[in-house]
Amino acid sequence: MVAACRDVEHAGDLAALQAVVGPRRLALTALDVEDEASIGSWAASLLAAAPVTDNGGVVDVVINNAGTTVGQTQGSGFRVQGSGFRA
Repeated sequence: MVAACRDVEHAGDLAALQAVVGPRRLALTALDVEDEASIGSWAASLLAAAPVTDNGGVVDVVINNAGTTVGQTQGSGFRVQGSGFRA
């Protein structure tokens, strides 16, 4: 499993879980979904994460739990392709 959050240093609960299951089962990665450069950097480095390499370089499932507030125009205004929705 690969967990992504804006600031890995402040992800205490995830770090505690990683301490229990080990870094080969849970990798903590930095990702700011409002920053297109961060998204690109995260995607490019994803295949190097231990849980992915241990799975033959395959990502089976991606769950995006990042929230947005409709009507606000903060961040990059990143558009999800094919959705017709723009944050």
